[in-house]
Amino acid sequence: MLRDVSAAASRDGGAVVRLKDHLSMASFNVVSRMALGRKYIFDGAGSLMPPEAFRWMIQEFFFLNGVVNVGDVIPWLSFLDLQGYIKRMKRLSKMIDPLLEHVLVEHSERRRRQGEGFVPRDMVDRLLQLADDANLEAPIERDGIKAFILVKTSLSFTPSAGIYVTER
Repeated sequence: MLRDVSAAASRDGGAVVRLKDHLSMASFNVVSRMALGRKYIFDGAGSLMPPEAFRWMIQEFFFLNGVVNVGDVIPWLSFLDLQGYIKRMKRLSKMIDPLLEHVLVEHSERRRRQGEGFVPRDMVDRLLQLADDANLEAPIERDGIKAFILVKTSLSFTPSAGIYVTER
């Protein structure tokens, strides 16, 4: 993070650097390493998308989760999408889904390669392992895993929120 801040300051000729952006990405990267096993969003080659695009997606995600849609209040107007929120939600979904699918495919491939000797290293590995368990009372679908990843990683951008999962 310090290298990023230093690079941003020198790139802009010593201009003021917004620490908020760097601190939120550092927080996301910590959560990403814990929950997903590695960093997925960073400056440079190998990143799934630029940090600015990811930051916009998270801001849009939180905005759309907090809006009041007229179609929800007055159901017979829902087909009109008067405020344009449904269109924005669909656009955001098309941007986020490939990112989450990449994470799941990467973890599934590692599970397949390791075979019987597979040991879960992170939250996604454990969720995929649980999804394969036929004895679960409430089975976990692939979309459920994606939703859990989205919630867990997006909460890294909100300092007062958290989810705690414990085993019985």
